[in-house]
Amino acid sequence: ALLWVFNQLFTKVEATKPSSTVVRSKDVLQWVHANKRVLLIGEDKAGRTALAKTLYRELQREHKLVPLLLSADDLSSFRPNQLKEVLERSREEQYGPSTKQAFFGLPNDRRVLIIDDFHRSKLSWIPSSSLLLNAELFFDFIIVFVDSTFDVDILAATVKRPLFGGYRQYVIAELGHQLRGKLIGRWVALRSDNWAGDSDPFQEILDKEKILESLLSRRMLPSYPIIILGVLQFLEAGRNPHSNTGSYGELYQRLIT
Repeated sequence: ALLWVFNQLFTKVEATKPSSTVVRSKDVLQWVHANKRVLLIGEDKAGRTALAKTLYRELQREHKLVPLLLSADDLSSFRPNQLKEVLERSREEQYGPSTKQAFFGLPNDRRVLIIDDFHRSKLSWIPSSSLLLNAELFFDFIIVFVDSTFDVDILAATVKRPLFGGYRQYVIAELGHQLRGKLIGRWVALRSDNWAGDSDPFQEILDKEKILESLLSRRMLPSYPIIILGVLQFLEAGRNPHSNTGSYGELYQRLIT
């Protein structure tokens, strides 16, 4: 939790335009809470699952809501009108067998449904539509995570209405320079026991930022939190990339597999 840094979000339709609507990292939690119905789209390694779990935790802590987290595996055999059964299983796993009355007795504006990797469920339009329509009867807050190919599947289908027509659709962005620095700073802070003697944490942050900047400027690696942390772990293990020769092959292979 200490290491997590929220990505910025960009509106899906305008994600490649300079005028894109941006949700800043520090505003993501409040933005999700304010918009209630959200579809978040991210590339592989963009941190979809980490963001889903962070929202699960922070919506409880900051807004006193009660979230339920579903994965694609929970929906693999879903059929229309089976939502209650799916919710029952997940509720018992996440909150215990004695919480049924308390959970379903909550008002809708206290419950949150978070669906991670919805695209992997491979549901056709009819069960997908049934799932979302029935979920809206139980949850005021619904947050769905998909990868960047999901909308291609939806556009290829013959549907009467878009599945997420009423949802705010945003893309999970790569970390910019400032957020990378924040993440590196937290990484270094966790190693504060190594600051003794001549160790200079600020110099360490600058050194690591310089290496990351060199990697990212070559567009070899995307600037996502898991990639940044992978590079930091690689450096921590003493496997320093040869920045003078540009030999990043081993690092690249480790991070993409």
